[in-house]
Amino acid sequence: SHILDLSLEANALTELPPAFGASCPALTRLNLQQNSLAQLPASLAQLPRLREVWLGDNQLRTLAPLEHCSGL
Repeated sequence: SHILDLSLEANALTELPPAFGASCPALTRLNLQQNSLAQLPASLAQLPRLREVWLGDNQLRTLAPLEHCSGL
């Protein structure tokens, strides 16, 4: 996939698919603001080009999957 910038803002999402990170490896910007996410899939660690992430207004308890995204 060649998606670089993805906005899923305000979509009432409660979860992302487990393979989300593997499905868009070129992603550099991800907007997940204003959803109902309680956790992020571990596959986000597979986004080496990720530079910007917006997560405000969710119910996240941890950002652990993002610890492996060295570009953040």
